[in-house]
Amino acid sequence: MNAPLATRDAARDALRIYVMRMGLSLSEFASRTGFAHHSLRQFVSTSRYGAGEGQFTAEALMNYMEANPWEPPELPGHLYETEATREMDSLISYCRGGRWATLYGPAGAQKSFLLEYRAAQAARDPEPGFVWLPIPGRMTPCGILRLIATGIAAPYAQSAEGLRQSILHRLRARNTVLVIAFDEADLLYKDVDTLEVIRRLGDALRGRLGIIVAGNEQIQILFRPRGDRYFEQWRSRIQQKEVHILALRGKRLGILLGWNSAT
Repeated sequence: MNAPLATRDAARDALRIYVMRMGLSLSEFASRTGFAHHSLRQFVSTSRYGAGEGQFTAEALMNYMEANPWEPPELPGHLYETEATREMDSLISYCRGGRWATLYGPAGAQKSFLLEYRAAQAARDPEPGFVWLPIPGRMTPCGILRLIATGIAAPYAQSAEGLRQSILHRLRARNTVLVIAFDEADLLYKDVDTLEVIRRLGDALRGRLGIIVAGNEQIQILFRPRGDRYFEQWRSRIQQKEVHILALRGKRLGILLGWNSAT
């Protein structure tokens, strides 16, 4: 007999979230579990199954995910409270109102450490309110969407538009505002289309998504006009109020507070 539709749907939904939360591609998950990649693609895409196959696949996947659950990240160390950490915590709270901000400063200012630490703490909550996404380098629009989808455990999708819709659906279903910190975002200086993908997501989730763009001092020129691109929409959302705080060893850390997307 075929598996009940509800059982297959539950396993399919759980799988799509599991692979994104684990940061795996479907082929990587297939190699871990012994399933053929094409079989999992067929299962995820809701294709019709033959007698018994749907039940076996659903049960096997659920058993594997139950035996190998996603674990929240460990705290990266001990956080010592300073004036700088208090200011950055205040910034995160500010963005919980659906606002956007820019955080920048020199090495040693504890930016990345605090963002990672707060994200690891938030990951233990039933509905995490803060996600830290370090930018690994230059990224395509599809790449940034996949990074965001993984960070928020949005269901798996293959296309850029599928990922975008998955992210929108996931965040619109939340009960609370999510704040995403894009760390080392200065690496996206040449990736104008990628930056615009982030901006359009924020606009579509007005009041539901707070955004922190973080990095070194080069962040200050990330949205300056260049060529035929002027970033008016980015600047109108971020560059409204500037606050400076002391970082470690007398260095200074800058925080630009910006758009209140809830108004």
